[in-house]
Formats: sequence, C-alpha cells, structure tokens
Amino acid sequence: MPFLDDVLKNYFVTHKELIATEQVDDNNIIVSFPLHFVGNHRVEVSVTKSTKDLLIISDIGRTISELKDYGYSVSQSLLSRMVQIAKPANVRIVNDTLVLDCRPEEVGASLHAFAEAAKTIGDAYLAFHVKTPPEKKLGDTYHVSNPENSFDEH
Repeated sequence: MPFLDDVLKNYFVTHKELIATEQVDDNNIIVSFPLHFVGNHRVEVSVTKSTKDLLIISDIGRTISELKDYGYSVSQSLLSRMVQIAKPANVRIVNDTLVLDCRPEEVGASLHAFAEAAKTIGDAYLAFHVKTPPEKKLGDTYHVSNPENSFDEH
C-alpha cells in the first residue's frame, strides 16, 4: 500500500506544518488548528496541565465571544442547544467557555474532538450571520479596452 502510505504521510506532514502553537508557560500552550469558522477565524484552543494526570482543553471563551460579536444574545436556550452539540465530544460549557478534561495519553483524540465540537458550534450559528464581501461580476472587475488585450483592470 505505498500509494496510501504516501498520501497519508503527505497529509500528516502538511497538517502538522499548518498547526500553529505557542508555549505560554510550563503548563499552558495555545494550539491553532488549520480549521476555520465560517467567519474565517482559526479554531484555537488552550491546553493546560492541571495536575500530573489531568489536562484541561478550552477555547478560552472564544467560540461564544464570537457569537456575541455577531449579535447573538447567548440565552439559556442557546446555551442548551450548544451543550447538546458539544455533548457527543464530552465538551462542557462553563462560564461561556468550552471545556474538556482528559488524561495526557488521551490528548490527541481529545484535541481533535474538541476542535470539531468548537467548529460545529461556531458554524451552526455563524453560517447565516457572517457578512462576506459581495462577489464582483466579471464586468465590474474587467473591461475590454483593446481586443488584443481583452482583460485590463480598471
């Protein structure tokens, strides 16, 4: 299965290069995943060593803050729906922050599940509220001024 191995190896190398990290201190790091919310912000999480056998993964309140920035009133009803979205990944919401506890040997799978849950929540509520720039029509961007150079920018 060399082709499969080559494809997966390339994917993992590329994925690793796209992940940004910052060591905050001896017990805290920030991981920025190459996953983007609809608003084009990366999914960023904090990993904190709470004890020798416990890590806490959180979004540092960014997911819910982003919803508030886009005008959502984070009511009990909305929080309840977010809890249901996050529950399959064992992610909790504590004081407007997404949180997941795990053991050090579970951190890889936990980071992946957490990032997916955060992105799902963000996308579910931002998909229809993010203002994207209107698309330009071809005629708005280019005009024909010389048939030999058919596309000149304005």
